[in-house]
Amino acid sequence: MEYPEKRKRGRPKQIKPVGENLVHVGAYITVEEKAQLDARGISITDLVRRAVRVELGRPADEVREEEIEAELQKVRIREAELELEKKKIQEERERRKKLETETMIMEKFPLMALHLMAEETRRNTPNRTQLPEEPDLYARRYGISLDILKFNSDFSGYMYDIFNGDIEKVAKDLKVRLVDASPERYQRIREMAEKEVSK
Repeated sequence: MEYPEKRKRGRPKQIKPVGENLVHVGAYITVEEKAQLDARGISITDLVRRAVRVELGRPADEVREEEIEAELQKVRIREAELELEKKKIQEERERRKKLETETMIMEKFPLMALHLMAEETRRNTPNRTQLPEEPDLYARRYGISLDILKFNSDFSGYMYDIFNGDIEKVAKDLKVRLVDASPERYQRIREMAEKEVSK
């Protein structure tokens, strides 16, 4: 909605020039800006007329160039916003992927710990027919607990299954579970788990 400029008391009324087809325009400005204009003796009407004449006196290609630049600026801002949104999506996807991978590694950790325990037992004591009944040893070294008595009841059978693809069945049967997230063999077990997950 356009509002006519209010005339101050004592100020002469603006006379509409004769013979010209005119239209009234208005704009809101701050109180401080209006005070500065009044102090300089510049009326809003004169200011608007000067601005319009300057604008209309400029070459058309210059005005169009400014319009294009303004549009390009909007496009650049939108592009930056979209790039930021894209980056957030990629970062979230990467974070989710890492979390999923870490979860799978930790799920494989007890199985790989059991495998390493069997591997070292076979390598270090090839003639052994039973595991030492030392729960703390397996917790400290491999980070797992298991039913040692049950393992020893069928030592050769369980060892065979561990090395021939039935390790998940063995782990379930022996109630193998993780009890220490940082055992002595942590790095070796983790490498085995990572390799298993990446298959």
